[in-house]
Parts: sequence; C-alpha cells; structure tokens
Amino acid sequence: MQPERSPYLVSPERLRARCEPNSFSFDTTASLPAPPRMVGQERAAEALEFGLGVPDSHYNIFVAGPPGSGRSVAAEEIVRRVAATMPVPDDWCYVYNFAQQTVPRALALPAGRARIFAKQVDDLIEATRQGLSEAFDTDQYRQQRSRLLQALEADRDAIIDRLNAAAAEHGFIIQPGEGEPNFLPLKPRETPDALPEPYSREEFEALPASEKERINSEYQIVQELYASALSQARRLGIRARDEVRAFDRNVAKEVVQPLFDALRAQYVALPTVVAYLDAMRDDIITNADRVRSDGENVPSSDDGGRGGADPTASATAAPSYLARYKVNVIVDRTGQQ
Repeated sequence: MQPERSPYLVSPERLRARCEPNSFSFDTTASLPAPPRMVGQERAAEALEFGLGVPDSHYNIFVAGPPGSGRSVAAEEIVRRVAATMPVPDDWCYVYNFAQQTVPRALALPAGRARIFAKQVDDLIEATRQGLSEAFDTDQYRQQRSRLLQALEADRDAIIDRLNAAAAEHGFIIQPGEGEPNFLPLKPRETPDALPEPYSREEFEALPASEKERINSEYQIVQELYASALSQARRLGIRARDEVRAFDRNVAKEVVQPLFDALRAQYVALPTVVAYLDAMRDDIITNADRVRSDGENVPSSDDGGRGGADPTASATAAPSYLARYKVNVIVDRTGQQ
C-alpha cells in the first residue's frame, strides 16, 4: 500500500520554466545591448560612477570579480555612458616662444580647432608678408623715409659746420685723414679776404718756440672740440637709427595690426591663444624687414627647394625665418566624441 501523496508536493516537470524560442525578437543574446548597470552589483556600479566623477587624474578604479560575472562589459558600458556626458578633450599644438626660444609653448584649443588655427596662422603670415612688401615698396614710404634721413643729415652737417668754425677761430683747419683727421695750424691772414692757408711742416718748424707753444695750446682746445663734436655725432647716429626704426615700426604696425585684430577676435575666449597672437604680432612688427625679405625663401609644401628656386636644395638647409610662426599640431581630436 503506497502512502498518500501530499496535495502540496510539486511534480518534477513543474520545477523548471519553459521558454518558447518564437517568443523572442532576437536570434542570439550577442545582439542585445549590455545592461545599464551590473545586475546584482548596485553598490559596485555606484562606486564606479562615483569614481568616474572625480576630476583628478591621480586616482584609479580597480574592478574585480569572478570570471563570467559581466564586470568588464558592465564597467565599459558605464564608462561610455559617463564619457558621453563630458566634453571632448582639447587639441594641443606647440608654438614658438618669443620670450624664451629654447622652450616652446604648448597651446590648448577646443577639439577640432588646432588644425583650423594652424591654417589661419599660415594664411595670416602670408597676408602679412605680402602687405609688408607692398607697404615698404611704395613711393610714399621712400619719400617719407628720405625726408627723415635728410633732416638727420642736416643735423650732422650742422655739427660739422660748428666744429670747423670753432676750429678756425682757434687757428686750425680739420682735414679728413686715414682713421683720425688731420688738425693743421693756419697761417695768419695777410688780408681779411684771404683764404685760410695751413703751415707747411718746414714753416711750422721755423716758428719761434713761443708761437709753437701757443699753437700747441690751441691744438689741445681743438682736439677737445673735436671729441665733443664726435660724441654729438654718435648720439645723432643712435637717434637716427632709433627714429628710422620707429618710422618703420609705424609703417609695419599699420599693416599688421588690422590683420591680427581680425584673427584675435575669434579667440577672445582663449587667453593663451590671444597672448600668443599678440607676441607674434609684436615680433613681426619689430622684424618687419626680415619677414618681408624672407618671404621669397619660404619652402613650400609642394616643392623641394627654397621658394621653388632650387628643387635640389638640401633638406638640412637653414630654416626660413618665417618658420618660427608655424603652428605645430601635436594632438588633433577632430571628429571625436
């Protein structure tokens, strides 16, 4: 006699779930997206999301778990989801450091902007070079510069005239010589209208000792007058150089400033880029002669020589002066998400 079966017992056939394959919309689970969080690992997911939110590169996240737990897939999915809410990292480029040429400057620009900026600078330098060449090759520039030099030359002539007049008052005439000038004592004039005539060596040697001593005393005074005039001439030379440089700087500035202002306005939100453009602008204004004269010697990207003049020129030739204005793109994140 078999014992009576309890009404609460479940048969083995009812202890497992059955799924009908036709009820699924996919062929295999490989085509399904990963779960947004690790199933059954809520605390681990929260810790991972918290760690990814820490804005400090000195921290790391270590994920551990048994094989097949889905930790790698889930962790990567969380990283992707968090990264999608963050900005794309910056582009980076190296540029010339006008304050310390052996230490290049690194500039950060928004993703995808570095190559655009490099092209803009290339176009800017070419426009600047052409503008300077035209400005310094006009009749107006040559006339104004000539007037400036003429005024300075007139000042120099006035210094020489005053020196000659003072020397004549002390009985001497100054003649150019090899290196130092010659200071020649003058004979007394027989008539007021007579031309000044220097002593010959024999005539001077025949003079009385007292007259020689007087002439030597006047000679010392004339030498002092000459030294003073020479000092004035040197100061005038420095002033002439400075005035010509200032004139050239003003001409260059009129060309360069508007071109740089146009590009500068596009980067007002990036102070480091603006500071670089300002330094480049000042350097070009100061070295306008080299910029415009070096334009014919800039190697192009589609020829092998300097300015296309000599396609057999050595690749190790000295770089163009304009090379210092090249923007070198190091990191380009164009199209990245």
